[in-house]
Amino acid sequence: MGADHDETTFGGQWMRRVYAEAFRRLDIPLQWEVYPTKRLTVMLEQGAIDGEVQRGEGYAAAHPQLVRVEEPVTVASSNADRDTGGRTACPTNC
Repeated sequence: MGADHDETTFGGQWMRRVYAEAFRRLDIPLQWEVYPTKRLTVMLEQGAIDGEVQRGEGYAAAHPQLVRVEEPVTVASSNADRDTGGRTACPTNC
């Protein structure tokens, strides 16, 4: 499995825990490879790795040979859409 976050980052730790448990339940061995995202794309195309974690929806359309798993592992949100009651999000010198 390819990733662009190593195990020293929060994201890297989170992905490893989630995928390790999923693959354990499936009784499939899992080995991690960490490279920059562009390198991971090349490695996938060459068959050097079998999968990659956490790519956006547009990536699947550009790489139809891959199978996208639609279930999210993480979900991010922003306070930019939050109702501030007419106040600015940054009331002081931002």
